[in-house]
Amino acid sequence: MKNSLEELISTIEEIRLTKYPHISPEILTKIVEIQAAYQDDPARREAETYKAIAQYVASTKEV
Repeated sequence: MKNSLEELISTIEEIRLTKYPHISPEILTKIVEIQAAYQDDPARREAETYKAIAQYVASTKEV
């Protein structure tokens, strides 16, 4: 599982670098890890993903 997860993150990182360099690699990795960790609990997976994105957006807003 870990190997395929690492491969997925690596592939997403390649895409991010070429198409979405303004998006933090950390948030994408966190989202993938959340999706994997809560794959059997859709409600929690959605809530945790939303929370991670909200925290990321809040931390990147200009003051």
